[in-house]
Amino acid sequence: MDRRRAFVVAAGTLLALVLVLLVVRPGVERGGIREVLIIAAILVAILLFERYLRSR
Repeated sequence: MDRRRAFVVAAGTLLALVLVLLVVRPGVERGGIREVLIIAAILVAILLFERYLRSR
């Protein structure tokens, strides 16, 4: 594995951990699974919109 790929894997793992600790866990504690699903839907909508803009 080259250095760039190792960096991408490490950065992705760190960002996933931060997402779980700062978004998912507090969301489940405060609002239950519904709040987490709303956040996930917003993230998916952003990704789909970005893909739509790139394909134009």
